[in-house]
Amino acid sequence: MKRHYFLFTLVVCSFSCVCQIGAKGRAMGSNTIGLTDAFSALNNPAASTNVQRNVLITDWENRYMVNKLSQSTVGGIFKVNNDRLGFSLYHTGFSAFSSSDFRLFYAKKISSKFSVATRLNLHHTFIPEQNNNIISISPDIFLHYEVNEKLNFGVNAGNLIPIHSESPSQQLIIGLAYYFSDKLTFTSDCIKIMDAPFSAGIGLEWSIKESLFLRTGLRNQPQINSFGIGYKKESFACDFSFSYIPIIGMSPGLSLSYVW
Repeated sequence: MKRHYFLFTLVVCSFSCVCQIGAKGRAMGSNTIGLTDAFSALNNPAASTNVQRNVLITDWENRYMVNKLSQSTVGGIFKVNNDRLGFSLYHTGFSAFSSSDFRLFYAKKISSKFSVATRLNLHHTFIPEQNNNIISISPDIFLHYEVNEKLNFGVNAGNLIPIHSESPSQQLIIGLAYYFSDKLTFTSDCIKIMDAPFSAGIGLEWSIKESLFLRTGLRNQPQINSFGIGYKKESFACDFSFSYIPIIGMSPGLSLSYVW
């Protein structure tokens, strides 16, 4: 039990900024802020204005091959005229600790290249042994800018105005996605969480066939090596990821998405 609690505390404190990435993003080193895809609902809602159909997603990850540390997420993106409305529901935990987030966002295209989104996050943490039940709220702002057909930038300013003393720490994520071709995509994110070390990473996606993808990525603070595969067929997509943190271990993950 103590080992589980230690691992869970380490995860929450050192990597809370990317708890809702999806298997595609995890396989690319959790470098997702510049990407536009079905999982923009989790990673950069501002980019969802470029998602042309409604989307439902689900994600699961077995943290460090410890079932009690598994995390799961469901979410969606819905068209509202030219704007987008979306949500995600995240849960992780075990008998001694549980954490859940409900996130609701609204995204608007300001111009043909620039989009902005606001997201409200409701956090719930429960520690039974201490009878500690914590509920807090925090706001996020997201930006997405398409420089041209190949280069996109994304920004997340998280919890800049804390609404509650127990709200998550302030954070800033800046990143890009560069499309070398229809077959090769490069991503990179820089993350700074208050009172935590600076973190940076890179990711690659290679489309070896029209419906089959190979991915890999690296990140520091914490050090993460990751890889994965993806399959897409018409309205359905399935992604697998494997992330490795030295000493702690391997974390496999699976995501599914459906568009209509």
